[in-house]
Amino acid sequence: MDLPTLPPELREEVLHGVARNAAAPVAVLRRLMRAPWAVRTLAWEHPCMTEELAAELLALDDNSMTEALACNQSLPIAYRRRLTAHPSEQVRRAAVHESRHHDADAPCDLAAELAVLADDPSAFVRAAVAEHYDAPDTVRAKLLVDPDPGVRRALALGWWTPPAHVLRTLLTDPDPEVRSAALAMHGTPPADLHDALLAHPLTRADTAPHVALTPALAAELARDPDEHVRAAVVRNPGLPPRLRAELEAERNCPVRYAVLCSPYTGHDDRIRLYDELCAAVDADDEIWRYTESYLSSAWLSGSLAWLARSPVADRVAALDSPLDFLRCGVAMNTADLPPGAFARVLHDRAPEVQRVAALYAESIRPEELERIVAAHGDMDLAKFTEGIQTRPDFPADAYPRLAASENEMVRARAAGRDLPAALLESLIADPEPFVREAAAANPGLPAHRLPGLLTGEPTPFIAVAVGMSPNLPVDWMTALLAAEGL
Repeated sequence: MDLPTLPPELREEVLHGVARNAAAPVAVLRRLMRAPWAVRTLAWEHPCMTEELAAELLALDDNSMTEALACNQSLPIAYRRRLTAHPSEQVRRAAVHESRHHDADAPCDLAAELAVLADDPSAFVRAAVAEHYDAPDTVRAKLLVDPDPGVRRALALGWWTPPAHVLRTLLTDPDPEVRSAALAMHGTPPADLHDALLAHPLTRADTAPHVALTPALAAELARDPDEHVRAAVVRNPGLPPRLRAELEAERNCPVRYAVLCSPYTGHDDRIRLYDELCAAVDADDEIWRYTESYLSSAWLSGSLAWLARSPVADRVAALDSPLDFLRCGVAMNTADLPPGAFARVLHDRAPEVQRVAALYAESIRPEELERIVAAHGDMDLAKFTEGIQTRPDFPADAYPRLAASENEMVRARAAGRDLPAALLESLIADPEPFVREAAAANPGLPAHRLPGLLTGEPTPFIAVAVGMSPNLPVDWMTALLAAEGL
């Protein structure tokens, strides 16, 4: 079967897929280099970048393309190291970001290289070194006194477990942005620094939960003009009940959210305030609608981390709460729950509670994982955390059953897995475009089914998936190139 004649915009999308196709011959990729709209995709996303291809791309002497090449995770280590000495600071920064010990087995000392790059003339590059996961502490210590505050701020964000003396240095840095980053990243500051940190607006809110409150300071923080300071002091255990009640009555999204998520809000007060919020949402009140939407992901934001660390008895008691978002906080830590309580979490009336438990549970039967995904779908949290189906104990034999789910997102996830041919071919005709896109990208889809995906009204994503298929015949690739004049 021949590839159908395609309009120019769809033809380009297929060729963008070819640029990402690990099975595309070098001769095809070399012809793609002649297209300005394709060469960056090739440099950035080709999954099997060879030294030969890298050399030809570098010979084009285009900084934008070279920066894209530096971001390619399959770039041979010798070329990545070469790009860390490139004249362009954007290229050097990209090369630093993607450098990892696991790039190759070549005897290269990444720590020594990062030590050299810590002296780079560009603060932009030194900041990339400062936040690099593999930067040794000796390099970080050098950057701790870097003259550029942006570098020191990057260090505050990238040094996850700094020694106490380093954290103190960052919290007393002359630049408030550095102090703010260190405080936001590392939590409780030493008591003797509280006054100085409270004095600056950039560090006031993050310090408010930790200070020892006098009556005057409590009133000052609870009535601060900055809503984020008022929300933060709600988390201070020393806040007097009178001022806590004052904040509970406030009509403000960050403050109400903080009150509802605070470990110091009483059970009955929490329910009452949530009921008030729901009534306002039903009345189409925009302020409370935002608050309610934030609560749905409170477990993910860390606002309920205190509950996940609470004693077992407190977490079991919280399972009786009518508040779904609170039970999600319990579902984040089920390791030591009694069997009966764990079963309650797995069969909670709120699908989100079940899904959070399936995401975090240390030990859970494969059939329970399949049941929860089949009934409620997976987590769509690619930017934040992996989904349930990425667990190593998720049953591989579940995918043929999930491919027939009524939930289109579940079908789409299954469509990318190893499926029987007949089932996979049914998914390329699915009424939902993103299910067809996932099926089109499945490496098991035979070549004779690819042209049909490009007829009718294919989406750009489907066209890209066709181009990426390892079963796309080379003569179809060359025909597309010829049609583009390449």
